[in-house]
Amino acid sequence: MNKILSLITIIMMLFSGIITAKNIPASAQYLGNEGVLIVNNNKRILFDPIFKQNYNRFTLVPKEIKEKLINSAAPFSTINAIFITHDHAGREREYTVNS
Repeated sequence: MNKILSLITIIMMLFSGIITAKNIPASAQYLGNEGVLIVNNNKRILFDPIFKQNYNRFTLVPKEIKEKLINSAAPFSTINAIFITHDHAGREREYTVNS
């Protein structure tokens, strides 16, 4: 979890202009569990988007957000990159990327 937070922090710093000379606003949307959507300058990066099980411990992605992800509906219609940071039994095994 610490590695994921560090990675997200670095990406947010890059996207927000803290590391570069550009000062372009960025945003991060928590989806559930470790799922995060980062948006900057019309670029969208998705981290660990969908889990099937919460093991009575984690927050699952809400049904309406999951449906938007699966159907490539806004704001998930133009995802530039998807990062799956780790594997475990609760993650959906098949992903279809629409281009």
